[in-house]
Formats: sequence, structure tokens, C-alpha cells
Amino acid sequence: MLQNEDREKYETELNGITIQREQLKKTLQDTNRELAKERDSLIKSRRGDISGNFDKQVKAIDAQLRAISDKRQKARNQGVKARVEERTAALVQENASLRERLSNLYKDNGVPAFCRSSLFFICTMPHGIGEKLGALGLFILAFGLLPGVINLLIPGENFLIWAAVYFVDILLFGALYVSMSNQKAKHIGVIRQGRGIRDQIQANDRQIKKITREIRRDKDDALYDLQSFDDELARNSQGKEDILRKKAEALEQFDAVTRNVLADETAERYKPKIAELSEQLSAAEQKIKELEERLKDYGKTGDDQGNIQGQR
Repeated sequence: MLQNEDREKYETELNGITIQREQLKKTLQDTNRELAKERDSLIKSRRGDISGNFDKQVKAIDAQLRAISDKRQKARNQGVKARVEERTAALVQENASLRERLSNLYKDNGVPAFCRSSLFFICTMPHGIGEKLGALGLFILAFGLLPGVINLLIPGENFLIWAAVYFVDILLFGALYVSMSNQKAKHIGVIRQGRGIRDQIQANDRQIKKITREIRRDKDDALYDLQSFDDELARNSQGKEDILRKKAEALEQFDAVTRNVLADETAERYKPKIAELSEQLSAAEQKIKELEERLKDYGKTGDDQGNIQGQR
């Protein structure tokens, strides 16, 4: 009877110690995870501080580079503008004289100012592919798109209304064209002279655009006195490269040395707690081993007594 009571006592104690061991294992695992988390967070934070300090310096230099580049571009634009004005000054002056000549020509001969407009020449005396396409577009707009849109805006489908819209459209635009044609016929000599002057103005405009395009496409900036901006850009670019090089060196030093130091410092702070938990776990495992041995002994004793009683 006493042996059974002792056996139950040891089994109860074994169960309690086993539960305690599992709790210690979990606590030790949680502590190791907490250690790893704190270590990784600390390393990440310190590394981020180093990288962030250099990044701020790079950001400041990038802002300076953008500001200098903007100033350089403005200076270049001013140089390009001045160069264009210089190269096209004669053509611009000639066009101004031609426009004044055209105006005086029409005034002296009593020709309405409307007769020197682009619309008039496109409708009555188009020259070049551009004006001819413009004349075609005006025709399609006046006798196709405009009446079609008006009919779409009128509710219902009524042939008489549709026909009336086209009739009014043809009447209005036809009258306008007839009026322009009459003016052309009346002042044909002056208008032909005006056409010639206008052609010369357009030729000069094309030449001005060509010169402007060539100057803008010219990549040679030596004419614009931009060396001071280029020198400042070079200095700042070199400064940026130096900072990036120092950043790489600092991070390399951190990864090679500081990272390990921080890891060791973190482990040192947790060392007492982990040692205590490990010691308690070892003690629990030793106690479990002892109790299991005792229970084995009780099992052998019980078997021996059973054999003796069986022999009796």
C-alpha cells in the first residue's frame, strides 16, 4: 500500500515537473526570439541612421544640382533667344517692311483690309499645300459639318427642315464667297501684288523657323558662356560622389564590425535571463530523469513481489 502511495506521489510530481519543463522551454524560446527581434531591430535602426545621415547630404546636393541646372538652362535659353534674334533680325525687319508695304498698297488703292487676310487668300487665291488643304477644310466645314451638326441638334426628322438648313447654309457661305470673288475681280492687280508680298512674308517666316530650329538643335554650348554653371555642377557632382563613397565605406564598416558589437551587446543583456532559464530547464530535466528512474525501480519491485506471490 505504501509503495502505491509513493508511486502516485512520484507520478504526480513527474507530471508537474514535465509541465514546468515545457513552460521553461517555451519561455526560453520566447526569450531567444525576443533577443533576436531586439538585436535585428537595433542593427536595422543604427544602420538606417548611418544611411539616413548620408542620404540627407545627398538630397541637399541633389537640390543644389537641380537649382544650378535650372539656372544654366535659363541662361542657355536666353543665349539661344539672343542668337535667334541676331540671326533672324534682317528677316524680321524685312517682314515688318513687307507688312507695312502691303497695308499701304491696300489703303492707297481702296482695297478692304479683309482682302489681305489669310481667309481671303485661302478662299480666292491659295498658294502652297497648306493653304490648299485649308481651302478644302473650309469647304467641308461650311457645306458638310456645320449644317450636319445643326440638323442633329434639331429634334425629329423633317426633310423640309433639313433642306432649309442646307439652303440657308449655301446661301450664306455662297454669298460670302461671291462677295470675296467680286472683290478679287475688282482689285485683281492689287490683290496679285498682295499675294506676292504675302508669299515673300511666308517664305521669310519659313526661313526664320528653320534658323530657329537649327539653333535650338545645336548642342554646342560654347557660345552661351555657361562655364561657370558647368564648373559648379562638376564640383557638386564630385561632392555627391564623395558622400556616396563615404556612405558605402561606413556601411561596410558597420556590417563588418559594428553589427557584431551590437549583436554581442544585446546578447550580453539577455545572457543572465537565458542562463537562469537554461539552468532551471536543466534542473527540471534532471529531476524528471530521477523521477523516471524511481518509477522504473518501483515497477521492478512490483513485478518481483507479484512473481513471489505467484510462486506461493
